[in-house]
Amino acid sequence: KLQGILQTMAKVTDTELDAFAERQFAVYSASYLVAPYSLAGSDSLFSVSDREVEDYYAENKELFRQEPSRSLDYVAFPAVPTTRDSMTVRTELASLAETFAQATDDSAFVSLQSDRADRFNKRYSRADFSVNAGNEVFAEQNLKAGAIIGPVADRTLYRLLKVKEVSTGEAVARASHILIPFTGNDAAGEQEARETAAGIMRDLRSGTDFAVLAGKYSKDPGSAAEGGDLGWFGRNVMAPEFENAVFGSAIGSIVGPVETRFGLHIIKVTGKDSRRISCSEVVRDIRPSETTLENARRKAAEFQLEAENRGFEKASESFGTEQLTTGAFTKADIIPDIGYNSSIVRFAFSSSKGDISDIFRTSSGFLVMRLARKNDSGYKELDTGLQEAIRAELLVRKKGEKLDARLAGLVKEKTDGLETIAAKLGGIQVTSLDGIRFRENAIPDNNDIRLIEAIVGMDTGEISKPVPVKGGRALIVLHEKAYPDIADLQSEKIKLRPVLEQVKKERFIRDYFAAARREAKIEDLRGF
Repeated sequence: KLQGILQTMAKVTDTELDAFAERQFAVYSASYLVAPYSLAGSDSLFSVSDREVEDYYAENKELFRQEPSRSLDYVAFPAVPTTRDSMTVRTELASLAETFAQATDDSAFVSLQSDRADRFNKRYSRADFSVNAGNEVFAEQNLKAGAIIGPVADRTLYRLLKVKEVSTGEAVARASHILIPFTGNDAAGEQEARETAAGIMRDLRSGTDFAVLAGKYSKDPGSAAEGGDLGWFGRNVMAPEFENAVFGSAIGSIVGPVETRFGLHIIKVTGKDSRRISCSEVVRDIRPSETTLENARRKAAEFQLEAENRGFEKASESFGTEQLTTGAFTKADIIPDIGYNSSIVRFAFSSSKGDISDIFRTSSGFLVMRLARKNDSGYKELDTGLQEAIRAELLVRKKGEKLDARLAGLVKEKTDGLETIAAKLGGIQVTSLDGIRFRENAIPDNNDIRLIEAIVGMDTGEISKPVPVKGGRALIVLHEKAYPDIADLQSEKIKLRPVLEQVKKERFIRDYFAAARREAKIEDLRGF
């Protein structure tokens, strides 16, 4: 009965029908520019008070609704394989070398002896190994049919390879790079990045070591500590512009700056190799031994006892261990930095604040935990992290308001168009596009849906009001709107109305009952 009543309340207005038809069938031609937030001034010109943060939280509390959450403090006791554990695995694998060399059925041998049963009759390049492992495997004396290579240490495992054939293929490359990132809509940031890159190139030409400059300037945390070294890689792994620069340059070349979606790259090509080996291999993971696991578990047990007797902080100080925190998580969440663990979730949601856990075993070792915070309010806490997120949002809002005023003033000047405004803003880019369709959910080369949302409903020839978009504000001019794919727009609207009404009824009923459930006071007594 209630659903029947609710269905009679859901009607599609003519305005809604017109808007949907336009989104479905219209094709637009338009131009736009994006004025970055940097044009409003530096962050230091704007301030956000604690009171403003608190008011925003109170006024927008529904944005921060969440299920009950918990936060845990914990100390980790990793079970890291020791040198002895590693040597044990290596010795075990080395003892198989002679038998592997004489085996007539490599598939059966690999299936029986390897931790990876699929490593039969594989074809590898240097890119399939770490740098040091590749150097050993592709040493000239090993590249012959029947050779047994290894055991070779390769990251977290040992590999014993039996070469079947040596051949050539498409080259793989090794390169180092220095990354100087910038945001696409940040003209000032881009200019600064290009100046930095030019300075680095001058230093390289004067003889400064590439690795030293990578450690100083590169913003790629994975490679900067390695002097910018990216190791070996093949085609279709890196950004296309980066890849083309590397594979199109000779060994020893320094190329750049090369622009990709990540920013500017200065690249040094350090190697190329087209050799391949076809082989089978026995792989053994380097795992902690039972002795290593027991030692880690024992330390965790000693810590747990002291934490219960003297407190978590004093135990952490006494053991010299770092006290970590998970941050907030709900029953359905993956626990930050730990992953999903039903035992930890059960402890978190069945304990009192301050309780010390049992010892939890994870893939990397053992954890002892303390329930640090409980939040059953239904909303995120206004903790330091959320305060900073709100502060950043309010800062962007203030910069946006100043940018709105500046752009609105330029529009009122009755300029000749976007090109004139772009020139007055320092020569930012004006983009013109044809064939824009709303149903494709993006403008080509710009995935911000707010741009095309603004185009819908605009009058041709006029400059839009400032539109909030990623990185700043946009001004848009709609040149043309057409319906090339349909013969009669009104007939299409008649067909669409009943479809839209059905969708609206279903959504209205769903939202009604979702709101009823949200407001209901329900206590879960099922346990775990």
